[in-house]
Amino acid sequence: MRRLFLISFLLFLFATGSLGISALINGSFDDGTARILITTGAASFYSLVALACLSLFGRSNEIVGKAGLLFCGVAFAHALYTTWAPTDGLGFIQHRIVFVLIGLAVIHVCLMLLINPRGIIVKGLVLGAITAGALACLITVSSIYALSAGAWLPIAVLGIVSVCCTIGAPIANMAHK
Repeated sequence: MRRLFLISFLLFLFATGSLGISALINGSFDDGTARILITTGAASFYSLVALACLSLFGRSNEIVGKAGLLFCGVAFAHALYTTWAPTDGLGFIQHRIVFVLIGLAVIHVCLMLLINPRGIIVKGLVLGAITAGALACLITVSSIYALSAGAWLPIAVLGIVSVCCTIGAPIANMAHK
């Protein structure tokens, strides 16, 4: 299954890039081109999320990977529906943004869970990265729907904590003997 999603990711990434370049060079960026770009881009993105999820299969936290794959199916179906079915309003755009943000969070969690912590500090950094990233995602998602202008501060703080822990965990793990 990994091979399928890897090939899918690469093919759709190439198709998206090629179509985008062609549309730019030819100056023909119509509604059909936009829909095809969105479709191939979504297929590439959710294939990448699926690859991250599959990396947890056969491990103790495989359930996270399975839940992530289920999310990929729902999110990609939503992307296809909102791209090709007649839709109106801001809600569909908000939902799509939320699905992409959650997809990025799923990738982050899956990759952080691949670290085999060699010490308590590394375990704390992994947990800190996942928790801070999840909280930042939660606040971001809620601010998209509530349009809260003051949400940027906790999102920024949690984002910085998540990035620092994400960078620190593998380095601390390598240094731990």
